[in-house]
Amino acid sequence: MNVSALEAGIIHLPLDRVVAGAASSEISICPSLAFFLRHSNSERHFVFDLGLRRDTDTYPPAIRSLIKNVMHVEVPQTVAESCVKGGIKPGHVETVILSHVHFDQCV
Repeated sequence: MNVSALEAGIIHLPLDRVVAGAASSEISICPSLAFFLRHSNSERHFVFDLGLRRDTDTYPPAIRSLIKNVMHVEVPQTVAESCVKGGIKPGHVETVILSHVHFDQCV
């Protein structure tokens, strides 16, 4: 497999959510990455994870509240835009693998 990291958003994570004793004012800027994979023999295209949604209004209410009140997110470039920037048409991706749900440990 040939693997390329894709920009998929940024989470402004309050450290007190994940580090015992951290101040609530301490913020870690965490990239949300996805990965483009191309099989070296078959040339088939895969994407591993999809990152964050740019339109946060499409998240369930609990996640929207978390984004609004606890951890700001930004998506300067979506996974599809990252693919295009790298010369891959999103329609050529045959398989998307979702490894986990973002925010699953924060609600």
